[in-house]
Amino acid sequence: MARMYPDTWSDKNGSAAEALVYRRLRDETPDDWLAVHSVGLSSHRTKPWAELDFVVVGPFGVLCLEVKGGQVTAEGGSWSTNGNALKESPFQQAGGGAAALHGELITAVPPVRRTVVGHGVVFPDVRFKARGAGIDHDLIYDDDDLRRPMRDYLERLATHWHAFHGRGDEQLSRAERAAVVRFLAPSFDLIPTLRARMAEVDAELVELTRAQGRVLRGMRDQERALVRGGAGTGKTMLAADEAARFARSGQRVLLCCRSAALARHIARSVETDGVDVRSYRELLDELVDAADRRALIPDAEDRDVLDVFLPEQAMEAVSELERIGSYDALVVDEGQDLMVEGALDLLDVLLEGGLARGRWRVFLDHKQNVFEAVDRLQYDRVSGAATTQFQLFENCRNTPEINEMTALLAAVTPDETSARSGPDVVVRYVLDAKDEAGAVATVVDAWRRRGIEPRDVTVIATDDRVADRLERRWPPDAPKLVRGVDGHGESVRLATAADFKGLESQAAVVVGVKEISDRETLRALYVGCSRPRALLAVVLDERARGDFETRAVEFVRQQSEVDRE
Repeated sequence: MARMYPDTWSDKNGSAAEALVYRRLRDETPDDWLAVHSVGLSSHRTKPWAELDFVVVGPFGVLCLEVKGGQVTAEGGSWSTNGNALKESPFQQAGGGAAALHGELITAVPPVRRTVVGHGVVFPDVRFKARGAGIDHDLIYDDDDLRRPMRDYLERLATHWHAFHGRGDEQLSRAERAAVVRFLAPSFDLIPTLRARMAEVDAELVELTRAQGRVLRGMRDQERALVRGGAGTGKTMLAADEAARFARSGQRVLLCCRSAALARHIARSVETDGVDVRSYRELLDELVDAADRRALIPDAEDRDVLDVFLPEQAMEAVSELERIGSYDALVVDEGQDLMVEGALDLLDVLLEGGLARGRWRVFLDHKQNVFEAVDRLQYDRVSGAATTQFQLFENCRNTPEINEMTALLAAVTPDETSARSGPDVVVRYVLDAKDEAGAVATVVDAWRRRGIEPRDVTVIATDDRVADRLERRWPPDAPKLVRGVDGHGESVRLATAADFKGLESQAAVVVGVKEISDRETLRALYVGCSRPRALLAVVLDERARGDFETRAVEFVRQQSEVDRE
């Protein structure tokens, strides 16, 4: 997949034929090639200003493409497209542009002298069989070529021009290719808005999630399904969909998760009557208060209250309130956080038929567990009762760049992703914790200059202490930073990884990493880095640089082994 400039296509950019060529250049050429659309030339020998439709830069050199869509006619040396007369043939246009560009490049980027600046003509809508003076079929891409990758045509074109000029096998290095593109920068927008890129990524990832939903429809005939998948594999969307489906058939449904923020998010997305969406704590409090048993809970640490005393009183409340079997179906999201005896016992008595014989769906992430260590006995309790199990392998939230960075930092195996490439992940280092807020604000400001609204950005701190520090040190001239997961107008959100678990954002900055080794930091990195759909930045303490670089080398080695297999 070539790197494209601009990196997203708008119908305002050019014709339908040019859009087709843009997509084929992007999708059917190697990653280390670069392709530029609409390059202006001020040194053309016969025109005060000329334009090349596409310039492709690869190891072979530079290739200039003239694109002519629709009907093409040539009579007596006169050319026309779609009934409009051309002042010169497409071959003359492409050749003249290539010659002008060659003259500019050999001065600006001298290594181009040892390779070629060639040209070709693309007729994507017709089968071009005309013969005559000035028509060189070695340079033509037409309807017949659509059956083969664009790479084949460009390599054929490069071979032609290398032979024509008597060039050997010398190639342009990556750095030299980048220099060519930097020289062309004044001719086009090298910094397209990131918002356009995010919109494109978003649409594709949502479509992938829908595709997973189609695959999972096989579980609709099953009473009890356990679905495993990593971050971004679409579990929450599928959980909400299943809950709504149960409710539409007249069933009373409980959708439960550990995080209150995630419960609020799901509740907003499930508009069907008959679905009660509750966080585990909300469910406990609701039952205890309804039975007026709050006074029976001793004054103790909040953790003990949640783990022991609230569940005990909630179980008693279920009996008193005659709530046993009050739900026909149960859906659990982020189930790894509820694999504890007290939680499963409560869900068991609320579900008609219980976990052993009732109707339920449990979605869990086998790679993470922010709140507690999974109780293997409780996991086996659920797994053993399931009538079917599914595994989600494809990441439907993150771009490949974010997916790989999450795996690298959190030391987990990356899921598959077929989403198109997105912006590179930004990695920043700070010498001291007091510099974190300034580094984060700098990243947000750079994104804002490229079209990203502050409300689309979430700053994810590894823990509450880091979040508190960011609030105290946040620069006064930066966009307002507001603590919370729900967003506040034009402000940047600030949340901890635990608070933002199960949620997502267009863009995120993960901050507060001193070292990449302890268990809690790895969990926070896994959750935080997997939240954004399109843009990710990670702010690391300088002390973590060596660990990060070691992990990067090891990650590349492991992926190379996987590719060889």
